[in-house]
Order: sequence, then structure tokens, then C-alpha cells
Amino acid sequence: MTVLEAVKKFEQLAHLCPELVPNETEKVRRMMKMFQTDIAKQVSAGSSPPTLVDDYISRAMRAEY
Repeated sequence: MTVLEAVKKFEQLAHLCPELVPNETEKVRRMMKMFQTDIAKQVSAGSSPPTLVDDYISRAMRAEY
């Protein structure tokens, strides 16, 4: 699954079950589980892992390409 496909699926699921993603931190944590392992590792690596969903998505898209 590509990053854009994963984001679309995540947004659909989050809309259906908003109580599972009550805040931004939980959204990032759950979104990490949707990406391929190598992409998730690249995005989370470094001195400042992403804390916002938009930041996580942009880093994942860069890692994918």
C-alpha cells in the first residue's frame, strides 16, 4: 500500500471511529502502524520524530520516494 492509499484508508477509519484517535499523538501512533515497516522506521528515526499527522505524512511521502 502506498503512503497516499494508507492515508486515505486511515482518514476513512478515523472518521468512522473517532474515539480511537482522540488526539494528534494517538493519530500519529496509529498511522505508523499502517505504513510499511521500512517507511515507518525512516520516518520515526532521528532526533525529533514527528508529532503532527501532517508532518508524519510529508516525511512518509519523502521516504517512499
